[in-house]
Order: sequence, then C-alpha cells, then structure tokens
Amino acid sequence: MRWSGVSAPHSPYRREITLHPEVKKGFQFRDDGEDCDAKPWRNYTWSKMLAKVFKIDVTKCDACGGQMRKISAITDPMQVRRYLKHENIDYEPPARAPPRYQQGEFDFEDAQYHPAEGPLGS
Repeated sequence: MRWSGVSAPHSPYRREITLHPEVKKGFQFRDDGEDCDAKPWRNYTWSKMLAKVFKIDVTKCDACGGQMRKISAITDPMQVRRYLKHENIDYEPPARAPPRYQQGEFDFEDAQYHPAEGPLGS
C-alpha cells in the first residue's frame, strides 16, 4: 500500500491526523475553567453550551441554588434505565415512527435489462 498526501510518511501534517496511543481515549470530564492551549479554537463544556443555547444553568441546584459538580457518567443503557425507573421518570424509549414510504417488490426474473443495451433499454 502506498500512502500519499497528508498520510505520506514524511508529510508535515501526518502527526496531526494520526492516532496517538499515549492520549487517553473515551469519556472524560473537563473542568469548566480548564483551557487547552494546543488548539486554536475553544471547546465549550456541555454546561456552558446548554447555558448559552437554552439559557439553562445545569451547574446550579434548582432546590437550594448551590453549585453542583460532576460525579460520574452513566453510559450503560441498562443502568440508565434502572436510574430513570428509580427516579420515576419515563424510562421506555418512544416508539419508532412508521416508514414514510412503502417499498414495493421487484421481480428480477421479469426485468428487461440487457448489459449490451444499457440501463432500461436505452
């Protein structure tokens, strides 16, 4: 296999697009005050994006007004369902909508396609 362009071995941009095994992958929390100087753009945290778009401050407790902090993230669907059921929140996903179009059947035996003529006898 030959690599060219940014994937070429001596490309100055290859280091920016290849995976780095030393970088921890997966879900990670970022502190709201933590900035990454390596990137020219700013990555907003979920709490800041929700506050900006929906005017919701998820870091503030509705009951007492205190500051909330992140403890964990639940990613297992069964554990999410268990937690929602415990909190008396609807834990069943909504039903799928019916398909927009009904797919008809095609009989390949009766098709009038001949490769020498082109598609649809043209």
